[in-house]
Amino acid sequence: VDGKAVGPSTWIRPRLRVIPMGWSWSLFICQRVHERTVEHDLVHALELFAERELPEERVRSLRRLAQLRLDNGDLPGVAEALRSARSVPGWEGLNEERLILDALTAISELDLEEAQEGAEHAEAAIDQLERLGSLFEAARLRLRLASALAEGESYAEAEELVGMATRVLEQLPAGPELERADQLRDLINAATRNRLDAVTAHYDALQELTLAISRERDLPKLMQVLLDQVLDLVNEERGYVALLDDSGEPTRIVARSFAREEVDRKVHGPTSSVTRRVMLTRQPLTVLDTQGDSSLNQEVGSEVRSLICVPILR
Repeated sequence: VDGKAVGPSTWIRPRLRVIPMGWSWSLFICQRVHERTVEHDLVHALELFAERELPEERVRSLRRLAQLRLDNGDLPGVAEALRSARSVPGWEGLNEERLILDALTAISELDLEEAQEGAEHAEAAIDQLERLGSLFEAARLRLRLASALAEGESYAEAEELVGMATRVLEQLPAGPELERADQLRDLINAATRNRLDAVTAHYDALQELTLAISRERDLPKLMQVLLDQVLDLVNEERGYVALLDDSGEPTRIVARSFAREEVDRKVHGPTSSVTRRVMLTRQPLTVLDTQGDSSLNQEVGSEVRSLICVPILR
């Protein structure tokens, strides 16, 4: 290597002078390098503060470390930093830092199924922080809480928090945070539009189903139209509808693909063991990952990733 002989146990690590990648990946790697550098500096600062017995600076640095990890989605790392901050002697007496830690804890532990209760706990700590005069930190925490709520699709609450934070930040020299608020507002608006588009599409599909039922008299053709509409609505690849007689045997079968083409009824129709199981139990069956279920994987094959089979009973 470079004119020098190397032994059989020598590690050789090839490196490229130019990394072949697109703009998005380049930006992502640069951001990650920057984040790791900042985190490394914070950890080094913590060691210095511990050596010099500066508990307030240790708590503040651990809080900043928790904020950085929260922004990066590293929830275990957030919990570790918060635990370390609360282990510093005298941290309870640092009112501002204590309230920020309480708010960060509530945000990082926000259960999306109980988002309102978790948000109330975070907002209570933020309100107290604001009353102490820490307007900038309160606004930053509101943006973090808004981001967490937006992930849980609580867009109205998230938008209100962004507005509250923006009104405070506009009165301060807080350009980067205002830019972050604008980006978060754009994200919320786009997500709200997407949700509205989805609701509108569902409404249109249901209206078409209703019209098809009212005007189509031929039962096999009606089943085909209904199945096509349902596949469009749920965005699935293929499906089937079967009518059973009094003995439980299929009398009429329609099997279609997303491309509105017929598919093999023997593989995906009522004769499959999955369907037979639902016919026997009269209970719906939903499987999100058939590859994780060895018995189902053998029944439906490797090409089927997920399935749902629902009995419609009179």
